[in-house]
Amino acid sequence: MKRSKKNTSKTYDNYYVSVEECPMYNWNKVYSNGNLNFLHKQGKGRTSELVEVYDILMDDYIKVFGLNKKSKQLNKLKLQLIKRNIEFINNDSRVLWNKIELLKNEINKLQSEFFTQSSEEFNKNHVILQKWYGQKIDLKETSVLDYQSIAKLYEQANKKDRNSRRRGFR
Repeated sequence: MKRSKKNTSKTYDNYYVSVEECPMYNWNKVYSNGNLNFLHKQGKGRTSELVEVYDILMDDYIKVFGLNKKSKQLNKLKLQLIKRNIEFINNDSRVLWNKIELLKNEINKLQSEFFTQSSEEFNKNHVILQKWYGQKIDLKETSVLDYQSIAKLYEQANKKDRNSRRRGFR
């Protein structure tokens, strides 16, 4: 399933800009550690472009897989914060100020959890996925798209299995 890439005036031949081409190994390094250098193909490229390349890759990820629960929750909290700030401008209430501070703390906490999947946790999940899949999944050869598709199949099979046990089948 080939998809059209985002049209930009620049070319990003030296970078991973789609989930179809980015190896899961590199994605994990970027996502869990925040290390954007893993977006370089063959370890070289201009560092000044990495943030823009990351944005393009994340846009592609969201287009293909959608937002995860944490992202949706974070966006909801940010919207609440904006609304409370507007209310505060109009009312100048101490109660609203406290609500704003609580929302800021929740947002900061959630943002700090955003890039926290440890390598150990990822490796554990990877081993479970390989056992279910019945073969080795080479992270440096498997794209994010393929890996996430396998993970989704695993989740569906696991959910189906749990549901059948609840109904007494098995």
